[in-house]
Amino acid sequence: MDYTDIYEEYPELRDLKPRRTSPRRSRKRGLTNSGRLIVLLAVILAAAALLALILTVTRAETATVYGKDGEVKEVPSGELESYLAQGWYASPDDLTEIKLYAEDGSVVLARRGDAERLAEKGYYSDITKAYTNMYSEEGRTLYVPNTMVDVYKSRGWHDKLGDIITSLYKSDGSKLAVPKAQAAAYMEEGWTDKLLKVAKKMIGPKGEEEMVFNDDVDAYLKKGWTVAKRVVDPDQPMIALTFDDGPGKYTDKLLDCLDKNNSAATFFVLGELVETYPDTVKKANDIGCEIANHTWDHLNATSAGGAETAESVRRTSDAVKELIGKGTALYRPCYGVYNEDVLGEVGLPAIMWSIDTLDWKTRNADSTYNTVMDDVYDGAIILMHDIHEPTVEAATRLIPKLVEEGYQLVTVSELLEYRKGGAEKGQVYNSAKPE
Repeated sequence: MDYTDIYEEYPELRDLKPRRTSPRRSRKRGLTNSGRLIVLLAVILAAAALLALILTVTRAETATVYGKDGEVKEVPSGELESYLAQGWYASPDDLTEIKLYAEDGSVVLARRGDAERLAEKGYYSDITKAYTNMYSEEGRTLYVPNTMVDVYKSRGWHDKLGDIITSLYKSDGSKLAVPKAQAAAYMEEGWTDKLLKVAKKMIGPKGEEEMVFNDDVDAYLKKGWTVAKRVVDPDQPMIALTFDDGPGKYTDKLLDCLDKNNSAATFFVLGELVETYPDTVKKANDIGCEIANHTWDHLNATSAGGAETAESVRRTSDAVKELIGKGTALYRPCYGVYNEDVLGEVGLPAIMWSIDTLDWKTRNADSTYNTVMDDVYDGAIILMHDIHEPTVEAATRLIPKLVEEGYQLVTVSELLEYRKGGAEKGQVYNSAKPE
């Protein structure tokens, strides 16, 4: 077989390099410098993460405690409470010295870390827990150990600022707070401690309420405001006028005076007279007075007993309810006598009194008037009888005078609500004068 020299026939191929047709074997090459650096960094990071993990696990199993002499120690976590009980501390802040106060007046230096434990023994970091701020009538103040408060009270000091400070007002809207010992001197210059003596509560066109000083009342009236009708201000002095044994033929005159002076009273009525004067009972209720219970026919409770007294009270309450749509919520024992059996059977708050005018005995208007004005105080419950003409004469003088003096004339229920938080069944109330 003849072979032709391909290069002879195609001489241009002689300059071309032959092409491999078999696979090329790869050659091993080493890492570059940058590659080695990357690997090294990865190894370092992995080692650091492992070390951190080991330290975290180790640290979770130990705790640091601090000694009184400044020593610091790593201890097993499970033994931490034991070390703290031995006088070590969990924080360097616990070593800080602080003052602690006791109610007996003693003061000690202690470490902050011991404060909670010492509080259980009556030592406090807050001085107000162990001491009381006391006030003198001249305006001085003094911190006194709690155990000494009663001693200082007996010496004329007070534990409430309100006991020695009083607010004074003028009709032009001026206000002033002064020690009570100095109040008399200011009152001689025209100031008063009874806001309602120089101001009125008024209601605006949209129902808004505001205390308006007397000098500005006319301006408010021109803007469409009106003087509020019997809105009780719990922050102002109030008293309860009470009338027993009625109603009677003079009661309507008394009601007219109360209505004219925007005031109310409580009438402890007899059931048999409720039937005699039904229109008077309705009128009293309509002007905001309170209808209360004095039994059907002035029954002596201790002589009659609990059951009979309760029936007399029930009968009277039913008669009142028929007239005004509600029964009586308060009871006044006739002659002021009662016992536990009576209170339990009647089941109403029993209302006594704190000022007895003895009007039934004196039958003298001046005597009744003077008794009230000489003894009246915020919270008083005053006993009178509207079946006596001299009493009603005295009352029609008293009512405007008391209002002028800044007293609100309220019902007994209102008085007890604002001064006692309400009245409970079977309990006795007389609103005695504070000492």
